Amino acid sequence: MSTDYVTLIASLPYLGDLFDMRVPPISRLQLDKRLSMLSAKDQSLLLMIENLLQWDHLEDVLGESGQDELLIKAADELLFRLTSETTLNTLQKVVRQRLDMRSIVAALRYRSCGVDITDSRRRWSYGHFDDHIRRHWDHPTFALDYRFSWVKSVQDSMSKMNVYDVEKTLLGIGWRSITLAQQAHAFDFVAVVLYVLKWNIAMRWQSYEHDGAFNRFTQLVDASLSGKYELREKGL
Repeated sequence: MSTDYVTLIASLPYLGDLFDMRVPPISRLQLDKRLSMLSAKDQSLLLMIENLLQWDHLEDVLGESGQDELLIKAADELLFRLTSETTLNTLQKVVRQRLDMRSIVAALRYRSCGVDITDSRRRWSYGHFDDHIRRHWDHPTFALDYRFSWVKSVQDSMSKMNVYDVEKTLLGIGWRSITLAQQAHAFDFVAVVLYVLKWNIAMRWQSYEHDGAFNRFTQLVDASLSGKYELREKGL
């Protein structure tokens, strides 16, 4: 256990419950000052994780081209790095969960927009369920609701163009999965990363604008897996 991690974690205020939080108890500027206590190696890995998982950081991964291949490559590189160190197993699981979620949501939207991804064997996502989704393309939930209970709810909300519920559901799932992961990590690098990921979710929810939800969600899903398919704006 590192004294630097203990000092850093001890300096971070409790975030509380996502949907009860009115204002995050620490600003990004204050958070970054505390994160400067991390080693250069830790800061680099944290940046990789944030860049891949946070919608607002997608441009740091995609650059100007916005090609899905670049994002898939970035995901592969990060997962390889996380898998190579046993102490990072929890982060590897959290990252995979988030990537799987994003891939499934993108597939739901592709289908609702009339884009058929089953006619190509080219890799289109960075999740575990690429082939499974292709095989079950016509199933309302891609036959994934047995594994992910949230898929049916999200699919139903999308069909009703209720983006508010979609985003609240997805953010809530991300928050709860990180909270569960935190139980095994108190004063280590993983604990720091999990805190930052929760902070990012909190900031996203706090900055949520109901009236602009549809356009923002559409743009972000397009950006996350773009370049190969030209989506038509028909709603979620």
